Amino acid sequence: MIKLIQSEDPAAVAVEFEGKTMKDDMEELEAHIEEKFPGEEKFKIFAFIHDMKNATFQGMTEGMKFDTKYWKRIRKVAVVSEQKKWKQVISDIGNYWPGVKIKHFEYEEKEAAWEWLKR
Repeated sequence: MIKLIQSEDPAAVAVEFEGKTMKDDMEELEAHIEEKFPGEEKFKIFAFIHDMKNATFQGMTEGMKFDTKYWKRIRKVAVVSEQKKWKQVISDIGNYWPGVKIKHFEYEEKEAAWEWLKR
């Protein structure tokens, strides 16, 4: 499930991920991005990730479609998660998104994540 949350940066979209991500979730996120950042306007992402161990193939496929569609418009991504595996995933994503700054933060570093994203 993806839930849009309040962004502390007007140039960023803030999302919370928990459990399975479905096609409807991604469509809602895309609609929000297109409304808030029309055309080719660049934006940042604040991703607050909870338990994602039940990810589905459909969810991963929708995520890849999102990546392909938006990676050239994304400037920065702050990922907040307590799961250590996300640090490696973030590192790997950075290799496929040239020019995008991506950084992982622990839950207790949420405010630091926002500060980094706003710079």
